[in-house]
Amino acid sequence: MRILFVVPSLKCGGLERVASVLSSAWVREDGVSVTLVTLDCKAPFYALDGAVVLVPSPATVDSGPPYWKLFKKWFWLRRVARRASPDVVLSFGERYNAFVLGCLGGLTSASGQRVPVCVGNRTTPHTSLVGVRGWVNPKAYRRAAVVFVQTERSREMLRAKYRDVRMVVLPNPIPDPLARSDAKVDYSQEAIVSVGSFTGQKNQVALIRMFASLADDFPTWRLVFAGAGPKAGEAEQLAKSLGLAHRVAFLGNQEDVAQVHLQGSIFGFTSLLEGYPNALAEAMRSGLASVAYDCETGPADIITHGETGYLVPPGDESAFSGYLRQLMASRPLRERLGSAARGQTVHLDTAIVAQQYLAVLRDVVGG
Repeated sequence: MRILFVVPSLKCGGLERVASVLSSAWVREDGVSVTLVTLDCKAPFYALDGAVVLVPSPATVDSGPPYWKLFKKWFWLRRVARRASPDVVLSFGERYNAFVLGCLGGLTSASGQRVPVCVGNRTTPHTSLVGVRGWVNPKAYRRAAVVFVQTERSREMLRAKYRDVRMVVLPNPIPDPLARSDAKVDYSQEAIVSVGSFTGQKNQVALIRMFASLADDFPTWRLVFAGAGPKAGEAEQLAKSLGLAHRVAFLGNQEDVAQVHLQGSIFGFTSLLEGYPNALAEAMRSGLASVAYDCETGPADIITHGETGYLVPPGDESAFSGYLRQLMASRPLRERLGSAARGQTVHLDTAIVAQQYLAVLRDVVGG
């Protein structure tokens, strides 16, 4: 089976990480090839298996005013698709899914059969219910053979507006961060870890405020952030203003997040809006004890409250700080919740989820 996989980019981000993981897993299967197309010209942040054929948009196509770029990408993508001669097309990302469906919806194979196009919604379902996408996507998605969503809650939220659309719920693949023989969680590590891009919705400043409220009672503890973005400077300035510059580390973007996890024993997740929180799932696969805001989609699909972590109503910093305090005060509690979290997320292993995707794609091609 020849898969043409179209993504906006391979920059540092959740969608991009999932695309690189799935592509690299699929090409290791007999009879499967992957051409991974990025709709920008930037170099990839994530490594790919050498068998994946990466086709970035040329700089000449990825330049100029937005509508002119879109016009050029339309014809360029059609040329790429004809050369790749895929059995199935998969597009990830609400921003471009309708574009790909329009561009490649009439593509035919060498045998004259129409090539099915599948799409994946990768962020909060709210983005597909409002604005331009809320008007365009419900119509465009009717042309999709399958629409992949990440949670049952997402499917429920979209069902009424996205009538006559076949939706399949599949989680994100999470490579086992402790697969290496030298990787082991040390629950005596006195650090809270947070991974994610620095945007307003990720809300890292809330974690800094909560850490500040606990800092005097736990003077040897640190807070470690991985990620970059427009709000990073604001977060660093807040840490300085609270007198915590020496206890809060900002590592920037990190490809190997497992090494970040291994610096701590607690994961703090303060995001207010999610589709499927890769960062939280990865931390739980690493065996970290996690506290997360229970935003509308994502965390509740991963955490069983009180057993594999703690869920907190969004914005309730008092409750969030209370759970952090309990975990910081008790190594046995961190170990119990972290070990249970690792066990609960086994079903997210890359090999399992990659096979689930392939089964759906094969069904679409065969049907």
